[in-house]
Amino acid sequence: MKYYGKLFKETMKDYDKKTRQLVDEISDDVIKDLNEEEIKQLKTNPPYSHFGFGLYIRNNYIYNNPKIDFLVEPDSLSGMIYAKIIEKILKKELIEKLREHGFEGNDYVAITCLIKKNKKEIYKQLIDYMNNNKEVNTSDILDYTFDITNTEFDEFEIED
Repeated sequence: MKYYGKLFKETMKDYDKKTRQLVDEISDDVIKDLNEEEIKQLKTNPPYSHFGFGLYIRNNYIYNNPKIDFLVEPDSLSGMIYAKIIEKILKKELIEKLREHGFEGNDYVAITCLIKKNKKEIYKQLIDYMNNNKEVNTSDILDYTFDITNTEFDEFEIED
Protein backbone atom coordinates (compact mmCIF):
# COMPACT_ATOMS: atom_id res chain seq x y z
CA MET A 1 0.00 0.00 0.00
CA LYS A 2 2.91 2.33 0.75
CA TYR A 3 4.10 1.91 -2.87
CA TYR A 4 0.75 3.12 -4.26
CA GLY A 5 0.75 6.17 -1.99
CA LYS A 6 4.23 7.10 -3.21
CA LEU A 7 3.23 6.45 -6.82
CA PHE A 8 0.13 8.63 -6.40
CA LYS A 9 2.20 11.49 -4.93
CA GLU A 10 4.72 11.27 -7.79
CA THR A 11 1.91 11.15 -10.35
CA MET A 12 0.20 14.19 -8.81
CA LYS A 13 3.49 16.11 -8.69
CA ASP A 14 4.01 15.40 -12.42
CA TYR A 15 0.36 16.32 -13.14
CA ASP A 16 0.71 19.62 -11.26
CA LYS A 17 3.90 20.45 -13.14
CA LYS A 18 2.32 19.64 -16.52
CA THR A 19 -0.77 21.66 -15.64
CA ARG A 20 1.29 24.70 -14.55
CA GLN A 21 3.38 24.51 -17.74
CA LEU A 22 0.28 24.19 -19.89
CA VAL A 23 -1.46 27.09 -18.15
CA ASP A 24 1.66 29.22 -18.61
CA GLU A 25 2.02 28.36 -22.32
CA ILE A 26 -1.65 28.82 -23.17
CA SER A 27 -1.90 32.10 -21.25
CA ASP A 28 1.07 33.43 -23.27
CA ASP A 29 -0.65 32.36 -26.51
CA VAL A 30 -3.94 34.00 -25.53
CA ILE A 31 -2.18 37.25 -24.57
CA LYS A 32 -0.39 37.31 -27.96
CA ASP A 33 -3.79 37.10 -29.68
CA LEU A 34 -5.35 39.96 -27.68
CA ASN A 35 -5.48 43.49 -29.07
CA GLU A 36 -4.88 46.62 -26.97
CA GLU A 37 -8.60 47.21 -26.37
CA GLU A 38 -9.09 43.64 -25.09
CA ILE A 39 -6.07 43.96 -22.80
CA LYS A 40 -7.41 47.25 -21.45
CA GLN A 41 -10.79 45.61 -20.84
CA LEU A 42 -9.17 42.71 -18.96
CA LYS A 43 -7.18 45.12 -16.75
CA THR A 44 -10.07 47.37 -15.84
CA ASN A 45 -13.10 45.08 -15.77
CA PRO A 46 -12.30 41.40 -16.29
CA PRO A 47 -15.25 39.91 -18.22
CA TYR A 48 -14.73 36.30 -17.23
CA SER A 49 -17.75 34.10 -17.52
CA HIS A 50 -18.13 30.40 -18.07
CA PHE A 51 -19.83 30.93 -21.44
CA GLY A 52 -17.86 34.04 -22.47
CA PHE A 53 -14.11 34.23 -22.18
CA GLY A 54 -13.98 30.75 -20.61
CA LEU A 55 -15.67 29.23 -23.66
CA TYR A 56 -13.31 31.12 -25.95
CA ILE A 57 -10.31 29.67 -24.08
CA ARG A 58 -11.75 26.14 -24.09
CA ASN A 59 -12.70 26.19 -27.79
CA ASN A 60 -9.50 27.76 -29.05
CA TYR A 61 -6.83 26.44 -26.69
CA ILE A 62 -8.04 23.37 -24.76
CA TYR A 63 -10.30 21.16 -26.86
CA ASN A 64 -8.31 19.13 -29.41
CA ASN A 65 -5.00 20.45 -28.05
CA PRO A 66 -2.34 17.78 -28.69
CA LYS A 67 -0.29 19.07 -25.73
CA ILE A 68 -3.04 17.95 -23.35
CA ASP A 69 -2.14 14.28 -23.10
CA PHE A 70 -3.38 13.87 -19.54
CA LEU A 71 -6.74 13.96 -17.81
CA VAL A 72 -7.83 17.52 -17.15
CA GLU A 73 -11.19 19.13 -16.50
CA PRO A 74 -11.60 21.81 -19.23
CA ASP A 75 -13.76 24.20 -17.15
CA SER A 76 -11.25 24.30 -14.31
CA LEU A 77 -8.33 24.60 -16.72
CA SER A 78 -9.92 27.57 -18.51
CA GLY A 79 -10.40 29.28 -15.13
CA MET A 80 -6.73 28.73 -14.24
CA ILE A 81 -5.66 30.08 -17.64
CA TYR A 82 -7.87 33.13 -17.24
CA ALA A 83 -6.40 33.89 -13.79
CA LYS A 84 -2.86 33.55 -15.19
CA ILE A 85 -3.68 35.89 -18.10
CA ILE A 86 -4.88 38.61 -15.70
CA GLU A 87 -1.82 38.11 -13.49
CA LYS A 88 0.58 38.41 -16.46
CA ILE A 89 -1.14 41.49 -17.88
CA LEU A 90 -1.06 43.25 -14.51
CA LYS A 91 2.53 42.16 -13.84
CA LYS A 92 3.67 43.61 -17.18
CA GLU A 93 1.98 46.94 -16.42
CA LEU A 94 3.44 46.95 -12.91
CA ILE A 95 6.97 46.34 -14.21
CA GLU A 96 6.60 49.20 -16.71
CA LYS A 97 5.40 51.52 -13.92
CA LEU A 98 8.22 50.47 -11.59
CA ARG A 99 10.79 51.19 -14.30
CA GLU A 100 9.25 54.64 -14.83
CA HIS A 101 9.89 55.26 -11.12
CA GLY A 102 13.53 54.18 -11.24
CA PHE A 103 13.28 50.58 -10.08
CA GLU A 104 16.09 48.25 -11.02
CA GLY A 105 18.07 45.31 -9.65
CA ASN A 106 17.59 44.71 -5.93
CA ASP A 107 14.66 47.14 -5.69
CA TYR A 108 12.74 44.99 -8.14
CA VAL A 109 13.72 41.76 -6.35
CA ALA A 110 12.49 43.21 -3.04
CA ILE A 111 9.13 44.23 -4.47
CA THR A 112 8.51 40.85 -6.11
CA CYS A 113 9.31 39.03 -2.84
CA LEU A 114 6.86 41.25 -0.97
CA ILE A 115 3.98 40.65 -3.37
CA LYS A 116 4.08 36.86 -3.66
CA LYS A 117 0.71 36.57 -1.91
CA ASN A 118 -2.40 38.18 -3.40
CA LYS A 119 -0.42 39.18 -6.48
CA LYS A 120 -3.24 40.52 -8.62
CA GLU A 121 -4.72 42.73 -5.90
CA ILE A 122 -1.32 44.11 -4.91
CA TYR A 123 -0.38 44.68 -8.58
CA LYS A 124 -3.53 46.79 -8.95
CA GLN A 125 -2.88 48.74 -5.74
CA LEU A 126 0.73 49.51 -6.71
CA ILE A 127 -0.25 50.57 -10.24
CA ASP A 128 -2.95 52.87 -8.83
CA TYR A 129 -0.50 54.29 -6.26
CA MET A 130 2.05 55.14 -8.95
CA ASN A 131 -0.63 56.55 -11.29
CA ASN A 132 -1.90 58.82 -8.50
CA ASN A 133 1.57 59.79 -7.18
CA LYS A 134 3.76 60.63 -10.17
CA GLU A 135 6.66 61.97 -8.09
CA VAL A 136 7.22 58.98 -5.76
CA ASN A 137 10.65 57.34 -5.68
CA THR A 138 11.71 53.72 -5.17
CA SER A 139 11.88 54.17 -1.40
CA ASP A 140 8.32 55.53 -1.25
CA ILE A 141 7.05 52.63 -3.37
CA LEU A 142 8.83 50.04 -1.23
CA ASP A 143 7.42 51.65 1.94
CA TYR A 144 3.93 51.57 0.45
CA THR A 145 4.40 47.92 -0.53
CA PHE A 146 5.46 47.03 3.03
CA ASP A 147 2.28 48.76 4.24
CA ILE A 148 -0.16 47.04 1.90
CA THR A 149 1.42 43.61 2.40
CA ASN A 150 1.46 44.04 6.21
CA THR A 151 5.16 43.18 6.28
CA GLU A 152 7.56 44.57 8.86
CA PHE A 153 10.96 45.54 7.50
CA ASP A 154 12.81 43.53 10.17
CA GLU A 155 10.94 40.31 9.25
CA PHE A 156 11.48 40.72 5.50
CA GLU A 157 13.84 38.40 3.63
CA ILE A 158 14.67 38.29 -0.05
CA GLU A 159 14.02 34.78 -1.36
CA ASP A 160 16.21 33.21 -4.02
